[in-house]
Amino acid sequence: MLNNRKQSSTNGILGVLLSIFVALFVTLAIRVQSQVLGDSSYFPLDIGNQWTLQGINPIDIRIETVVDTQVIGGNLYYMFDQFRDHAQVPMRMVENRVFRYMDTSEVLWHDFSVDVGEIWSVPTPFGGEWTVSLLSKTDTIHAPAGTFTNCYHFYFAGISDYEWEEWFAPGVGIVERKLHGFAFFDWTLIDVIITSVDETDLDVPKNFFLYQNYPNPFNPTTTISYSLPTAQRVSLEVYDLLGRQVGVLLNENVHEAGKHAIQFDGNNLVSGVYLYRL
Repeated sequence: MLNNRKQSSTNGILGVLLSIFVALFVTLAIRVQSQVLGDSSYFPLDIGNQWTLQGINPIDIRIETVVDTQVIGGNLYYMFDQFRDHAQVPMRMVENRVFRYMDTSEVLWHDFSVDVGEIWSVPTPFGGEWTVSLLSKTDTIHAPAGTFTNCYHFYFAGISDYEWEEWFAPGVGIVERKLHGFAFFDWTLIDVIITSVDETDLDVPKNFFLYQNYPNPFNPTTTISYSLPTAQRVSLEVYDLLGRQVGVLLNENVHEAGKHAIQFDGNNLVSGVYLYRL
C-alpha cells in the first residue's frame, strides 16, 4: 500500500496519490461540504499543533493538541485533545470567529473580528451561560516560552468561582489562561509546536496547492485541503489506478481565494490506492 506523497501540476491540475484502507463492513455515510477555514493567525488549526502549558506548580503540565478532524452537521471541525480538561473538543474557525460544538449545536467561542468591549454569550456545560468580552488587542504576555505582544485578551464571566481570562498571540495561539477562584488552574505557555506556516499572514496563497490528505492511510474518512490564489471554479475528483472516476467531491463550485478543506468518505471503495485531482 502506497503512502508516499506524489504531486504534479499540469495546466492548473494537481494530483496526489491517496492511499486508502477501507473496511467493507463500515456503512457510515456523512454529508459533507467544503468551507473556507479563515484566518487562523490567533487560533492555528492544523493537525499536530500542540501547546504545552504549565500551572502554578511547575510539575503541573497540560498538553493541548489538535489530533484529528471530524465532520459534524456538514461542517469540518478540528478535534482538540485535552482542551481545558475536555477530551476531543470540536472547534472550527470561519472568518476570524472560533466556533465550538457543544452537545447538539455550535456556539461562538472566540471572536477575533470584534472591537474591544464587545460581548456575547456562551452556554456552560452545566447550565447557565458565560458572558464573553474582548478586553484588549494589544496586551503583552511574558511566558516561559517567550514574550508575546499584540495579544487578544478575552474574559469569560457569569459564574462565581468559575470565571477565566485567556490571551492569544498572533501565529501562536493560547499563551496564558487564568481561572479566578482556582489558582491551580492558572496556566502559562512553556512550549508550542505549529505544524505549518499560516498562509493568511500573506493575505492569500501565491500559488495553487493541493495538500496530502490526512490521515493517510485511513478508514473510512480523510480530509483533503487545498489553497487557491484567486477565486476559482473548483472540481475535485477521485480516480482509481485504471483512470476510472470513483468519486466527485466538488463539481465546478466557486470558491474564494484562501485555504479550503473537504472530507472524503471512502467506505464504498475497496482497499487500494487512489488518485485525487483538483
